[in-house]
Formats: sequence, C-alpha cells, structure tokens
Amino acid sequence: MISIARQTIPSDKVGYYAKRVINDLGIKEPPVLYIPILEYFGIGLQNYSEKMELEFTKQTGYRIDTPAFLLSSCNSPKIYIRESETQERRRLSIFHECGHYDLPWHEGHNFFCDCSEVNPKEHKKKEREAFEYAARLMFPDHLFFDDLFSLPVSIQSIELLAKRYNASFIATAINFVKLNPSACAFLMLKYNPLASESGSCYQTDYSVKSKSFHRYWNKGEGIGYNDHIQGCFEYGRYWETEIPAMVFGSNRKVDYKAFLRRYGNSVFALLTLPSIQSRFI
Repeated sequence: MISIARQTIPSDKVGYYAKRVINDLGIKEPPVLYIPILEYFGIGLQNYSEKMELEFTKQTGYRIDTPAFLLSSCNSPKIYIRESETQERRRLSIFHECGHYDLPWHEGHNFFCDCSEVNPKEHKKKEREAFEYAARLMFPDHLFFDDLFSLPVSIQSIELLAKRYNASFIATAINFVKLNPSACAFLMLKYNPLASESGSCYQTDYSVKSKSFHRYWNKGEGIGYNDHIQGCFEYGRYWETEIPAMVFGSNRKVDYKAFLRRYGNSVFALLTLPSIQSRFI
C-alpha cells in the first residue's frame, strides 16, 4: 500500500487524482487491472451473493440497490460487490468506489446513511464525479486519445475499443463520443410500444454528444418513426444509413449519418454529420 497525502483540491479536480494513480502505477497498456489499484489504496474487496444481500436487508433494514459500495471501518476500507456482475460492470463499479475513496472532498461518503442527512443535489454531483473518475481510470488519457484519433466514428470503432479496454459497449461509447473532436452524438433509444407510427415510437433514455455536435437530447425526448430504426429493432440487425434530422426532433434540413445497433429493448444510435452538411449547422 502506498501512503497518499490528502492535498488541496487542484483546479483540474477529478482528472488530477485519476491521472496520479495511472502515473504512479506506470500503466502503459490497456486494460487497466483493478487489483493493483486496490493494492495501491489498501482497499479490500469482497463479493456478496443474493442470499447475503437478502439476509443483510433483513438484519439491518437497508436495501442494497447498487452493484457495489465502499465501507471504511477502523481505517480498513473495503469494497463490497455483487458477485453476479459482469466483468465489465465489475471493473467500472470498483473504479467508481475508488473514486469515492480517493477524491478528498468525498471523504466521509457513506453508503449507509439516513436520507434526511443527504443533500440530493450534492449526492448526484459526487456520483457523477465518481463515474468520471472511473472512466479516467478505465480509459487513461494518454492511451485513449491516441486510439480515439486513429479510428473513424463508427459502431465498429467503439466495439474495438470496448474489447481493448475490457469495458462495456455503453461506457466506451460515452467516452468515445464525449472526447471526440468530430461532431457526433450517441443516443440510447427505448422502444415505446404504445405509440402509433405517426408519433414518438422511441424515447431517448440516455444521450451524450461531442463538443462540436449541434444539439443534445434530454431523457424522455421523443423520436419519430423511421423505417431504419424500426428495422434495426425488429430484426436485430446492424444498420448504417442516413436519417433526416427531423426524425430526431430537429428542424434542420439535413441528414444524419446513423449507425444503428439493437440492444435488448433499445436501439443504440451513433449520429454524425457528413462534412458537406456541417457548415449548415
């Protein structure tokens, strides 16, 4: 275990602390392993089963509604993680909890606390920071940017990076789009079976955009009917096509280049703008 002095919060905040871990451990190739990082902080790790989860709830009255949580007792921090989690989700959850441990202004963060003691806005902010920290560990800047700039904007690029960094497709897509210098956006569209063909057949469940993309979609925002999106959902096929921006609620008379992939009851849509149209946005 390395002794880590608590310092004044630097201006770059979350990234500073994640980069320090990456640099101290000399990580030069993905995927980043969680065992060396747990050893770096001196954090223990323990799996818990569904049976243990039910027994814990019966004894304490607390319901565990998260895949992992951090507890510190007598200066012996330990992360508890649900044993049924996938390898990708397991890594993300562990890195997330390491964020709560490492970020100085998260000190005192407690999974088991009275809801009346928690400021919802502050809690949401800390959770976002912990997820950002996890992403910066999973996709180290000095490695991910080189890979990002060498690949085109496509579903295949995201799949390639997800495999290289041993991360979920969704986590990789979020990072790929958010940091991309090209104008692009990623949407998770949830199928709405109650809508007619003329209405919003899909709703935006999640979206992220690159800095240069012209718009953002709020959660719950409706998406119009489109044969390609519907075909992707019904037949589970991968589609690469062009879709009018108006389908996605825009009044711009342009087409998005769309990469579509079925995922459960949702459709992933990676959107870009053909370069000839970008000047009209």
